[in-house]
Amino acid sequence: MYPKLSRRLRALMIDSLVLVVVVAFSIAVGTSIGLKNDVYQSALILMPIILFEPVLVSLTGGNVGHHLMGIRIRKVGANKKINIFQALVRTFFKLFLGVPSLIAILTSKKRQAVHDFLSVSLVVVKDPASLPGYEVLDERTESLDYKYPGKVRRLVVVGVYLLLSMLFASMISFFQYRSCVLLGRFAVSWKVLCSF
Repeated sequence: MYPKLSRRLRALMIDSLVLVVVVAFSIAVGTSIGLKNDVYQSALILMPIILFEPVLVSLTGGNVGHHLMGIRIRKVGANKKINIFQALVRTFFKLFLGVPSLIAILTSKKRQAVHDFLSVSLVVVKDPASLPGYEVLDERTESLDYKYPGKVRRLVVVGVYLLLSMLFASMISFFQYRSCVLLGRFAVSWKVLCSF
């Protein structure tokens, strides 16, 4: 049994908040011990970001958000936790690909994101009986009554959608920057409004 995308997104939001607190705590620790070296300060910030998820996922089967949402990360074909190497691969691609990686959940048979495919893992509901029926999804099966588009066509459509989304976001950023530069020449107060 697999969780809905909305449940996974809620877990991601919780994990993001927890990670902010962990990074802030590590910065506070670095400040309190008087760390002055830039390399050590950078490491103190990056280590929680890089290791927080893989360590928790490999040891407990999920992050704080996963546990609060009642979902776990398991190996494909086995009801076992993934190892640290799989968790590192999963985290790397999750950070690299970001939220667009989750789009694959809508089309994959076992409701896997791209980072799940690449790490040979899947996200399952820990106790399906504890959740309402609409929150628990079965493995996707193709209906015999409906002719689905081919996988290549589905991937092309998703790719074009992502490309157009990035193009649209780039255009908005360009025009925002351009208007700030043009208006910034005439009014000093626009510098404050247009600062990034």
